[in-house]
Parts: sequence; C-alpha cells; structure tokens
Amino acid sequence: MAKRSFDEVEAEWESMTPMESTLWATTLALHATDPDGGVEAADEALEKLRLLSEIRSRRPRPEDEAAESNIYLTLDEFVPWYTVAHRIRYCRDPAYKPLTSDQVDEAYKHYSLSRGCFY
Repeated sequence: MAKRSFDEVEAEWESMTPMESTLWATTLALHATDPDGGVEAADEALEKLRLLSEIRSRRPRPEDEAAESNIYLTLDEFVPWYTVAHRIRYCRDPAYKPLTSDQVDEAYKHYSLSRGCFY
C-alpha cells in the first residue's frame, strides 16, 4: 500500500514541472506491479531529478542566449520577449518575482554589449 494518500499524490502532481510529471508518470507505469503501484519508485526518481536542478540551472540567461544567437532586437522588441522568456525560465522558482523595468533595461544593456562577444 502507498505510504501517501491519493490526495497527497495528486496535490504534488499539480505542482510538478512538465519534466518532473513526465518522469514521475513514466516511472510509475514501469513499476505498476510493485506493491505500492510504483509510487515509491516514482518518488525516488523525482527526488533524483530534483537533485540535478542545480546543474540544469546553469543554462545561460535569456539575454545571453539572445546575444549568442546574434539576432538584433530593438528595445521595443526585447522588452516583451525578455519578460516572457524570463518568466518561463524562472517562474517555478519559489523566490521568483516579476521583473522591474530597471531589470529589463539592465538585461537589454547586457544583451547589447554581449552581442559582439559571439562573432
């Protein structure tokens, strides 16, 4: 029997990232014949994935990726793109806060200066 109630499992499922839910569901299916229906194996796989979160977080910042792509963006193009890209990248972080206009301006300066580094 599972150590956690169905309600607990469902509540945690709702808070998982797409990568986490895919891994969890796949592992659950692979261990469906386990006495707990695979919940413990799925939880262990999820825990291992979360331990790797620090490594995955080393992905370049959105402004660095834009500079590396060498696509010229005006400030008017950069602001909505960056706001959305930043939110997508960091919204699952519990400490996430929406960007201020000063932060977006600073990111645009960084992007503009960095474009020359990738020629």
